Amino acid sequence: MKAFAEIRDASLAVAAALAALTVGLYIADAIGLSRIWLPQIILLSTAILLTRTSLFESSFRPLAGLKTGLFLAPAATFSAYSAAVASSFLFPPYPELLKTIDLMRPTTIQELLSSILLSFVVVAPAEEIIFRGIVHRKLRKLLPRNFSLLLSSVIFAAAHLDATRLLPSLTIGVFAAYAFDKTDSLTPAMIIHGFNNSIYFLLLFLSSATFSAEQIPFH
Repeated sequence: MKAFAEIRDASLAVAAALAALTVGLYIADAIGLSRIWLPQIILLSTAILLTRTSLFESSFRPLAGLKTGLFLAPAATFSAYSAAVASSFLFPPYPELLKTIDLMRPTTIQELLSSILLSFVVVAPAEEIIFRGIVHRKLRKLLPRNFSLLLSSVIFAAAHLDATRLLPSLTIGVFAAYAFDKTDSLTPAMIIHGFNNSIYFLLLFLSSATFSAEQIPFH
């Protein structure tokens, strides 16, 4: 029964995340708001609500694991970028992906700084609360640590519903789960996640028409 409860809770968290993103996209299209940020804001709201339920066991300790996050973030981002380049040969970018990249591209310093800020205060907390704070922690109770780390990362990558982002998302998931296991804190996982996405926006901002922006991972 305990195993069933843990699997049920992890599944509910993933379902809630996917539902939040779907609703966010629907609302964005209906009222003409950003398809990039509105779904993530709704996802963050959902994640915060989940922290008030029995699904979430508090693991956010301010500054705990800060050094671990700062140390692993560059390596995680480089690894994710390498995975994205490799993935581009298996899954060439499609028109809808290129359109999304154009929507995400900052064109001014103000937009760049806003994107970086939102990466750290919206995207990273939302996804880490759900996929590391709930899904990975539930699986860790049932499986050997390395296997739960890999499985939760696969679930995280699959939840993006995009084959082109599968390998880079899996890579970031592995680093984030490892940091979470090492420190029992979501802080380093959020740092890794936010740093990776911030570098993505920086490279998009600096990119030219000849730059292969579609090869850069966003999670």
